[in-house]
Amino acid sequence: MTAGLLGDRVRALRSDALVRNSVLLLVSTVVVAAGGFVFWQIAARLFTPEDVGRTSALITASALIANLALLGMQNSVIRFLHDWDDRATTMNSAVTVVTIASVAGAAVFVAGVRWVAPELALLHRPGNAVLFVVFTASLALTLLNDNVFIALQRSGHVAGRNTATVALRLGLPFACAGMGAFGLFTAYQSAATLALVAYLVVLHRELGLRTRLRLDTARIATMWRYSAGNYVATVLLLLPPLVMPNLVTHSLGPAQAAYYYIASLIAGVLTFVPQATARSLFAQASVDPAGLHASLRRVVALTAAAQAPALLLIVAAGPFVLGLFGPAYAQAYPLLVVLSIGAALASVGFVGNTLMLIAGRLRLMCALTGAAAVVIIGGAYAFGDRGLLWIGGSLLAGELLLAVTYTPVIARMGRAAAEASR
Repeated sequence: MTAGLLGDRVRALRSDALVRNSVLLLVSTVVVAAGGFVFWQIAARLFTPEDVGRTSALITASALIANLALLGMQNSVIRFLHDWDDRATTMNSAVTVVTIASVAGAAVFVAGVRWVAPELALLHRPGNAVLFVVFTASLALTLLNDNVFIALQRSGHVAGRNTATVALRLGLPFACAGMGAFGLFTAYQSAATLALVAYLVVLHRELGLRTRLRLDTARIATMWRYSAGNYVATVLLLLPPLVMPNLVTHSLGPAQAAYYYIASLIAGVLTFVPQATARSLFAQASVDPAGLHASLRRVVALTAAAQAPALLLIVAAGPFVLGLFGPAYAQAYPLLVVLSIGAALASVGFVGNTLMLIAGRLRLMCALTGAAAVVIIGGAYAFGDRGLLWIGGSLLAGELLLAVTYTPVIARMGRAAAEASR
């Protein structure tokens, strides 16, 4: 009887689109994290801390530009892909906008790198500059296409793409050993670019969505009206973690940036669950608005159940895990503890921002995330030269502010959704 009940429960969970999508996105993120963990262990042994620090600055600069270039289209794809019959036109309109924005953004960064990030002077070389633009555009398109699959509730393809990326990525540092920071950056980013090609093939052959640079201005106008507000909020939310490695490099030097980057990489494990559950909540609410209350309860329970043991495990195993990257990285343990607490608190922000997107309360979302970004970046800029703990403390203060302000908002929206479902 017990086995039968367990089997029924497992089948029910497998048929639950929200849970299935969340689990697949979580698996996808874990695959990338595990691969990244091994990749950076290899890198720490083949490259100097200074090279690792400069590479982390290059990667986060590329990621920042790619995320800015999305222009909120990743959320609009989820929101509108089911609204128009010709899904390929909707997708390709977003693809065209993101491609143009990412290429332009990366080119502007390269042109101004001597002023905004002089420590990345290696981008002055024409070959390096071209590759940086290509890798950044590829990353932006990958992030956009991830959300196409999420909107179609085909998150298994996201996991497959991430697995291919990791498999390619792990062998490349050996081929690039001795090529310095840009060689390591190439090893990291080229794997994702190669996996993107397979991604586009799957979109075409399995889902009938052929990728082309075509623009439907009417659809883009509609999507942009929805995207504008959430784009500002998304940028404010992403800005602190993506800017920080460059800020650390500038304030404390490349070696300290390497210690910061590895600690943040480990602490970032705690954001895997809320990232997956929040995106799944958004996709599910777009398909079934009436079920928001039940979906929200499941998301909160799943996130809380996963976060507490994960936080304790990271804090307990932190010295050992950091030591795997080399003896010098062990000094980042106090920073790891602070960043881990902040990452756990970020769960509230992920859920809160998703509810704001669903409800269309974009001004409030922008105000809250903007306040947190000011605390984080302002604190790190003002006190960063005092050491890594001050930078970690700034991140923690910002996440704490966001958690405190979002908690009552989530509670009120949960009650409103419950009343609406009766």
